[in-house]
Amino acid sequence: LEVAKPKKNNALCVFSGPAPNMPDGWRLELMERMGGRLKGRKDKYWYSPCGKKFRSHAEISRFKYALGVLGNGNEDAAYRMAVSKG
Repeated sequence: LEVAKPKKNNALCVFSGPAPNMPDGWRLELMERMGGRLKGRKDKYWYSPCGKKFRSHAEISRFKYALGVLGNGNEDAAYRMAVSKG
């Protein structure tokens, strides 16, 4: 368990380490909100081995699917497809 410094978005990292139940190289950060209406809420962020940030397992699933569809290992394009709001 690593405890890190607060980030500029008024959140404190309460855990940063290997992501459980994920392949090697994936990391998990657990951030606690330090202010506002949802103070105390903890948000999870997953980071892929290539450094892309995901806010949910749904985004991770879409990313893995997009990697398979693109078939060329283009992680940037797969990431854009996975996290797009459209």
